[in-house]
Amino acid sequence: MLVALVATTAASCTAAPDGPAVPTGRDEPIATPTGPGGGTFRYGIGSPTAIVPPLAATPDDQAVVDAAFDSLTAWDDAGSPQPSAATTWSADDALVEWRFTLRPGASFHDGTSVTAADFAAAWATLVAEGGYGYLLADVVGYEAARDGDGVDLAGVRVVDDLTLEVSLTRPRADFATVVGHPALGPVHRGQRERDEEGWRSQPLGNGPFALTEPWARGDFIRAAAWEGWRNGDRAEGGIAEVLFRIGDLDINYLAFTQGRRDLSPVPSDALALAAEEYPARGGEWDGPGLITGRRPEVYLLAMNPAVPPYDDVAVREAVSLVVDRAGLAAANEGGNLDPATGLLPPSLPGARADTCELCTFNTTGAQQRLEDADVDELAIWFNAEGGHERIRNAIRAALSGIGVRLVSNGRRPPPDLAAYQDLLETGEAGLFRLPLVADVPSGLSVLYPLLHGDEVPARGGMNYMRYDNAQVNSLLDQAAATGDDQQRQDLLRRVESLALNRDHVVVPLFTYRHAVVVAERVRDLRYGPMGLVDLTRVSLVG
Repeated sequence: MLVALVATTAASCTAAPDGPAVPTGRDEPIATPTGPGGGTFRYGIGSPTAIVPPLAATPDDQAVVDAAFDSLTAWDDAGSPQPSAATTWSADDALVEWRFTLRPGASFHDGTSVTAADFAAAWATLVAEGGYGYLLADVVGYEAARDGDGVDLAGVRVVDDLTLEVSLTRPRADFATVVGHPALGPVHRGQRERDEEGWRSQPLGNGPFALTEPWARGDFIRAAAWEGWRNGDRAEGGIAEVLFRIGDLDINYLAFTQGRRDLSPVPSDALALAAEEYPARGGEWDGPGLITGRRPEVYLLAMNPAVPPYDDVAVREAVSLVVDRAGLAAANEGGNLDPATGLLPPSLPGARADTCELCTFNTTGAQQRLEDADVDELAIWFNAEGGHERIRNAIRAALSGIGVRLVSNGRRPPPDLAAYQDLLETGEAGLFRLPLVADVPSGLSVLYPLLHGDEVPARGGMNYMRYDNAQVNSLLDQAAATGDDQQRQDLLRRVESLALNRDHVVVPLFTYRHAVVVAERVRDLRYGPMGLVDLTRVSLVG
């Protein structure tokens, strides 16, 4: 969704040497670095909600968790799963029974061995309490663990200290990718049992960086390179510590311009100037300079083909043709958007450009279709906040030009997000905004819950369109049960084409880009499509 700028909040101020006062909350907490490399990497983030894997719910949470914890697998630059806390994994022919073998000798930051039971306990907490519990929705016993009181996941079995088995309710060829998500890291059960608050504020992880003091809420989180890390290779001469500096979007960017951050998100209204002052030096993903790599997110309009007039495919085609995607991309988010040409986010493995045949601005074609269908009014639904009125206004202007009215939200103010979700769950909305965000780098994880007929909201899916097509369902089931990556991607492309070019139940408008800036002194930093930085690669000069 479109995100409004965060307002600067009041805070105490410390004078910067060469610029205006910067809100910091306390003096800059830079210590003498210790560890295998050198220097403190200052990473600007927003205020986290949690810094333990099962409770991590925001990108800021995940940035910290990804540094301090390792999940069973890790995603490489292409989005493929690689060994991390698990060294090997396998599945049966049906891709419903999975076995993960943990790395021998790996431990938490206090030397306690990491075991399969630590992952099982973490996943049970994730499903019961966490924001990303739905990532395990296909594990046997998910509903009972989600709705019960302290119920473990029945489909997760601890065979021994180094072996974890998982039973799924359906094939998931991409399950090794799913378990690479930061929210699926382990918990130190002993620490949590002894000191719940300590576990939440200074958790003992199994990742490459260990917290050296409790989380200073609203201010900073400090983590030092941990020499006992065994789950990967650390670059020689890497950073000694990472200091997550907490502030809103404007504060972090201002601090970056004054040399107080090494990485910061960039406000959309500052993008043009940032591109001039900090030009990209390493391509769309790599620093130093401005990084604007593509995010795995698409702004969609969706239609319920059971609600008139969207039961007419010609009307659904007209909705796609009346959207000026290039104009929308240029006019929003500081122009840091791209016109959508397909359904899958372009940064995902296997995504293909120019899949959508009617993702063109053709008001004449839209007018002809609407006239043939005898339609002179359409209704659209969207939630409050997030800039959706701007999208509505652009589409309304284009429709007005061909003599068609556009009514929004039943001529009432847009509902808040919770009320909007309740509305979509009723199935009454015919044309509505639908966010499409990939949580893991897998096309299957996007298209299956969006388009399969079984994945309606009542069953936890994203198919708010109530779209149910036997051919599409069959192709998705085949893709989920296909272990070969290329064959699976070919099946998903057929699904995408059918949904976009034959049935037109979803209309992609534009895709998003990241906007972060990296200091000149930083080397070997890659800001990946999923918004994560492998801090074990990063080094500093000067």
